[in-house]
Amino acid sequence: MKLSIIEARKLLLHSQGLRSSQPFGLGKDAVVRAIAQIGYVQIDTISVVQRAHHHILWSRVPDYHVEWLHELQSQDKKVLEYWSHAAAYLPIESYRYCLPRMMKYRSSDAHWWKKEPKVMKLVFARIRKEGPLRARDFENTTGKKAGPWFDRTPAKKALEHLFHEGRLLISERRGFQKVYELAERYLPADVDTSLPTHSEFARHLITSTLTANGIATSREISYLRKGTLPLVENELQKMLKEKVVVKVEVASLKGDYYLLSDASIPIEPESKVGRILSPFDNLVIQRARLKNFFNFDYQIECYVPEAKRKFGYFVLPILVGDQFVARIDAKADRATKTFIVKSIHYEKSFSKKRKLIAGPINDEIKRFATFNGCEQIVFN
Repeated sequence: MKLSIIEARKLLLHSQGLRSSQPFGLGKDAVVRAIAQIGYVQIDTISVVQRAHHHILWSRVPDYHVEWLHELQSQDKKVLEYWSHAAAYLPIESYRYCLPRMMKYRSSDAHWWKKEPKVMKLVFARIRKEGPLRARDFENTTGKKAGPWFDRTPAKKALEHLFHEGRLLISERRGFQKVYELAERYLPADVDTSLPTHSEFARHLITSTLTANGIATSREISYLRKGTLPLVENELQKMLKEKVVVKVEVASLKGDYYLLSDASIPIEPESKVGRILSPFDNLVIQRARLKNFFNFDYQIECYVPEAKRKFGYFVLPILVGDQFVARIDAKADRATKTFIVKSIHYEKSFSKKRKLIAGPINDEIKRFATFNGCEQIVFN
């Protein structure tokens, strides 16, 4: 099977829920459908604008409210917080496929820090007795003020170890602080807790990735999942024989791509709606893939020294229709409810077409400012 690059883009955007205005409907249930479709929503701490996990969902559910995600995690228990290629919200049904990683960390001596079994035992026992607790609920025994990620108290480290091992899960976030609970008390009774086989795990990675992205290579399916590539490639061969997937050739791109055999290429005309996306959006996160499909060379520059930045601290990609046309450096000043647009950088191919895309971009800036709780927009 052969696809043009335009057909591949349509399929990718359609699969990501970024090609129509209400791909998953409206309301809290639409959030559940969106996460189920795209597989995960990455969590990030940066709050120059609304945090990434809320931004990603708002891009797909236009009436999204940030409290819905909290309710889905803490009350409805339809969303699980664990690990994809990074910290993420997952469909609760994905719990079973988190177990291999949990088992790996249980059998390992260290994660980011060396394990302290005595502290872990005390922390676990206290949560079992008292119920859900935050890191701040544990006394700082070091006498030092808790600081950055790697300057943590023994209790904080123990909580993270127990979380990655799956003995504790995060039952909710208060503000942005994790609340830890025993896994058996948090999980709904109907969740499958059986450990998947290597074949089942690989098939889950393949089907979830292809559902979310339309097409992908074996390396893209294994993205940031160390040691899974051989498993994925072996399972793909089985799925080819079973005719569950088909092999796809994309014009101008190298490598074998795979597509679920029951997938179809969208035929509706290109939308001209503008979208400001998060740097951690599922569509954006694999930079090489973004370059291949959209010829959009993007890098988040908050981790780049200021003197070496080309566009700004937290530049957001702008999608209009099926193409990335620009990037915007913006900040939500919550104290004054002002959305500050520091700069907009157009892609070279669109620099002479600004009038054609100005309308969709301005409409999206207004919508995004409102989502960020801002009542006025200031252009520097």
